[in-house]
Amino acid sequence: MDQMLETQEFITLSDKIAGYRSEITLMQWVAGVVITTGITYCVLRLLLNLLDRFYQKTGSRKPEMVRILYEAFRKPFRTAVWLCCLLEALLLIFVYIDLNPGKIFALKGIMLVVTWTVARGFYRASDLCGLLLQSARNRLDPVSSSTMKSFFEKIYKIIVIILALITALEQLGFSITGVVTGAGIAGIAVSLAAQSTLTNLFAGISLVLEHPFGIGDYIISDGHEGIVENISFRSTILRDLDNQLITIANSQLCGSVIQNLNRRDSRLWTFDIGILYGTDEDSIRRLQGKLTEFFKSDEEVVKDSVLVTLGAFADSSIQINCRMLLTATGLQEFLNAKSRLNYGIYRLVNQCGCDFAFPTETVFLESKKE
Repeated sequence: MDQMLETQEFITLSDKIAGYRSEITLMQWVAGVVITTGITYCVLRLLLNLLDRFYQKTGSRKPEMVRILYEAFRKPFRTAVWLCCLLEALLLIFVYIDLNPGKIFALKGIMLVVTWTVARGFYRASDLCGLLLQSARNRLDPVSSSTMKSFFEKIYKIIVIILALITALEQLGFSITGVVTGAGIAGIAVSLAAQSTLTNLFAGISLVLEHPFGIGDYIISDGHEGIVENISFRSTILRDLDNQLITIANSQLCGSVIQNLNRRDSRLWTFDIGILYGTDEDSIRRLQGKLTEFFKSDEEVVKDSVLVTLGAFADSSIQINCRMLLTATGLQEFLNAKSRLNYGIYRLVNQCGCDFAFPTETVFLESKKE
């Protein structure tokens, strides 16, 4: 209502100004518009250039918040300068020709440009979320901090868009009370029709706050596994070992067991080595001792976890069971460590005079005497 009164007062004032147009020719008015617009443009650009120079002179002394806001608003402000000058020129022309709809259009256009500039600047300043989370970074690992920053940036941007739309509607003359009331009724209807979406939304917020995993972690949940690529309002996206994208609803993740393979300091490796039957006891004991020494000497093996035993007598082989923890927790690092250790196992088996077993069958043929 206040804005409508201000607009009406401006139109009344412009009508009084337009009353003197009989004393001014169109060319004189246009020349005045060009001069006025040019002065406005030069003053605004001069202020922006002074602000740029001041910003550059401060160097590294400026607070991080200042840097974020400056980088976010710099481009929108420069775009708004020439837009406002263009609308100012149109406004002055409409004042001369006494066209009220044109006056209202230009005036509201200037207000909308200002709203767009402020909204665009704050939208680009989403890094403020990371700045606000700095106080919690000492209690969070880098992956969790990055995940929370990404999630809250999305919420921050949505809030900025909603506030900008409400402000723009108010400037266009719409009743905000009616809009808010209608939005509330519509929100109730949408919430009833989209209960699963809201469930996933709150589940996503729960995942971010509790951070059982973060972006970049390798997780296993309900038969699905892969690297977490994104956590959105509705779902979490994984990329499996076949490079396929897997989308899992957040509510499903919250209700299932989640194994985070990145949140461990070691990884279990257990396997059996099959030795041929007929191998003498001394060779087996020597191989067992050599394997134990070899595993404990490796820098990626937890020494206290090494256990090499004569495990079982299988159908086709004598089983030597090996069990240890590897500090290589990443998938690629784990596979590389296994490959390197397997080469060493192969050499030791040959050095100790043992041979690898393979499935065999002995068949006895009985001949009947006639």
